[in-house]
Amino acid sequence: MPWALDYGALAQVLFLGGAYLFYVGPLRRRLAGPELLWVYPVSIRQVACFLGGLFTILLFEGTPLGELGAKYSFAAHMAQHLVYTLVTPVLLLLGTPSWVLRRLLSRAYRLLGRPVWLKALLKAALNPVFGFGLFNAGLVFWHLPQYYGLTSESGFYHGLQHLTFLGTGLLVWWPVVGPLPELRLPWLFRLVYLFVMGIIPGVIGAFITFSDRLIYGHYATTPKPFGLDPMTDQLIGGLIMKVFGSVPLWAVVAVDFWVTFEREERGIPEP
Repeated sequence: MPWALDYGALAQVLFLGGAYLFYVGPLRRRLAGPELLWVYPVSIRQVACFLGGLFTILLFEGTPLGELGAKYSFAAHMAQHLVYTLVTPVLLLLGTPSWVLRRLLSRAYRLLGRPVWLKALLKAALNPVFGFGLFNAGLVFWHLPQYYGLTSESGFYHGLQHLTFLGTGLLVWWPVVGPLPELRLPWLFRLVYLFVMGIIPGVIGAFITFSDRLIYGHYATTPKPFGLDPMTDQLIGGLIMKVFGSVPLWAVVAVDFWVTFEREERGIPEP
């Protein structure tokens, strides 16, 4: 496979990155003036997180890694799915300052004529139960063989699959690392939420790992990297989902518990 960039994906990522940098840079200074920049805070860490999230999208959509996963290697595709569900959404949310989101929502609310349904829609969409259910339903749906096979036959379905993972990933991570602190789950509920969140990926990964037959027939006839046979490629993909789809979440639970415990012991409010 020739190593070449997809210039369409590159243009989209550059546009989003440029819009973000303009919003937190020149536009922010114009809104606040030099003396009131503290009203619209943005940190280097936030900028790095947001641009890092965009880079992960470019890496898997703008380079041959995307085609490798879609057409040739199930293991590569599972790695791509994990990044889109566990890494990219977290980086994008951590990189979004709260004032940016509040301002965009306020503008949209005014432009649409202050409709009552918009607030109700946002409240329902950002409900942890809704995001959790939609995220896991998307995981199960797109890993059923009859629907997973569509992604190898059509670029449209492949793109739809990735949009599903990214969109539901943003919703499911919102109660944990969302830009608006008042909408995050209390720390005890957050720990339970994260722990349960790792169950479905682990179950799907275990089913794939211990299968004695090739589940996704498309990969039976395509060449594999490093000369792997299709069953070994499937085994690696299942292990990637089983291990890295659940263990990191439980590690986050442990770290979050100790960090929150220490913060509460010292009387430091949650940021």
